[in-house]
Amino acid sequence: MAQGNLARTYQLLGQYDLAIKYYVDSLSYMVEGSDDIAKAAHTLRLAEICWQAKDNQQATKWFKTVKESDLNRNHKIVYKQLATALTL
Repeated sequence: MAQGNLARTYQLLGQYDLAIKYYVDSLSYMVEGSDDIAKAAHTLRLAEICWQAKDNQQATKWFKTVKESDLNRNHKIVYKQLATALTL
């Protein structure tokens, strides 16, 4: 979780390369089943960061791996906005 928090901070600061690094690193520590909600949120943020960095191809790649059913209400809003932005 700490890496995810750090990644989110870098995202908000516009330091996308560092944000991506920490989100990707955080995924390697996640356990299938018990971390599904965090994994969905982190992959959604990875898609969002790539979109913010104007890399729609990579954003779409990450977006397609997000399990929407594991997102909380607030993340579902971001999911729908990003789907519209990526025209998916």
